[in-house]
Amino acid sequence: MGVKAIIATLLLMLTVSAAWAQDLAGQWQGLLHTPRGDLRVAFTFVKGDHGIQATMYSIDQGGGRVAGTATTQGQKMSLAIPAIAATYDGMFSADVKTIEGTFRQAGGSMPLSLKQASAEEAWAIPAPPAALRQMPASAAPKVDVSSVKPSHPEAQGIGITMRDVRTLVAMNTPVTFLIGFAYDLHPKQVIGAPSWAGSERYDLAVQADIE
Repeated sequence: MGVKAIIATLLLMLTVSAAWAQDLAGQWQGLLHTPRGDLRVAFTFVKGDHGIQATMYSIDQGGGRVAGTATTQGQKMSLAIPAIAATYDGMFSADVKTIEGTFRQAGGSMPLSLKQASAEEAWAIPAPPAALRQMPASAAPKVDVSSVKPSHPEAQGIGITMRDVRTLVAMNTPVTFLIGFAYDLHPKQVIGAPSWAGSERYDLAVQADIE
């Protein structure tokens, strides 16, 4: 590569980095192509004292929001979302209005192109659900109804949600994730479980016998 080409490349990297720093505001969105169909996802970013804080919204799955952190280097952008064991790696376009990349989660990978949306283009993000009423501290719930079955082999992504104070639903979820959800741990903090607990996936619904 000639000197002029090297200088041009460095200038492009500096331009992209500077533009990114100026254009954090707004919503970035795109379609996540999964084996079960496309899902609309959106991201917002806030540049703070400790780096770039990101929030991911899965719009077609109820608008659930998950926190993450992002880093940039030249045209490259990396995003880590530890709570769902996911990462995203992409490349900015020259005008810093789109990102072409790959979303990875629990061993699977899916293409994801993001676009910085205008106010008119931005998808509406569902309001967060109302805070769940807590069971009394003296409650001793037992399982009233349960359904557990292996997930479809080609299923992508992981989902755990409380539909109400007594109903837990999980999709394509390893046992280590369920333990982490129950005890507010990252799955990697679950130590000593058999290997299948982190590799085999299950769909389940569990309902307690009290409200």
